[in-house]
Amino acid sequence: MYLCRIGAREIITMTWIQTLVLALLQGVTELFPISSLGHTVIIPGLLGWTALVQSPTFLPVVVAFHLGTSVALVGYFWRDWLHVIRTLLRSVQEGQVKRGDSSWVSWLVIIGCIPAGLLGVLLEKPLKHLFASPLIAAAFLAVNGVLLLVGEAMRRRASAKLQNNKAIASATSQPGRPGGFPLAQGAAAGGFAGLTWEQNQIATLDTVPLPVTKTGKPSRPLETLTWKEAVIIGFAQSLALIPGISRSGSTMVAVSRSACRTRMPRTSRSCSAHP
Repeated sequence: MYLCRIGAREIITMTWIQTLVLALLQGVTELFPISSLGHTVIIPGLLGWTALVQSPTFLPVVVAFHLGTSVALVGYFWRDWLHVIRTLLRSVQEGQVKRGDSSWVSWLVIIGCIPAGLLGVLLEKPLKHLFASPLIAAAFLAVNGVLLLVGEAMRRRASAKLQNNKAIASATSQPGRPGGFPLAQGAAAGGFAGLTWEQNQIATLDTVPLPVTKTGKPSRPLETLTWKEAVIIGFAQSLALIPGISRSGSTMVAVSRSACRTRMPRTSRSCSAHP
């Protein structure tokens, strides 16, 4: 660390070794739901760089690190982002938003990015104080682990509910049953009576196998998510403004609430692409 004086202020600047260590730390931990921001705050404290963490120049450097990983994510998922842009432009050109198709997913990604941006601006000053405490970041890392465990439990419960909805939709669409009618008639009629919009979306997929994970577990398509669920996902990733809470982890927990596990990592990365 170097101590520089600007007028009456003393500013601590980073050495190239510190910059390299923290940059590598950010790049590696960003790929996992373990809070790269939390580790960026904790590791300097363990290495005796506490004064660096408390320096006013530390936060801008951390933002620069996140900008670098954001650029890398956009570059890696450029096909996904190109698809998002194309579907958004097509939706705007047509003047309508169609629920249940690829353009709907693109709008959900946009909606999911709004809460974190707003809260980051509104809570900028209170959040700055959290960056100066490795102890607080360590405590929230433990909280992050608990959130991941809770998210897995929620995903299992949502998966069981998804299978139940699938069974209801199948029974409703079978001809010969009381109140039942063929699938094509149900879709043409605008949906199955007594089912929610999400259940109807699954019912229209009755002749198509549900997407599954590598372990063979059913997964709800992202196209069936509602805008309210997208807002919940957005607020979930807003928790990552706290050092120690993983943005990708909290996003995956929120998505797992709806059992959308097949494309969960891509959704998490898409919502996390902004610094």
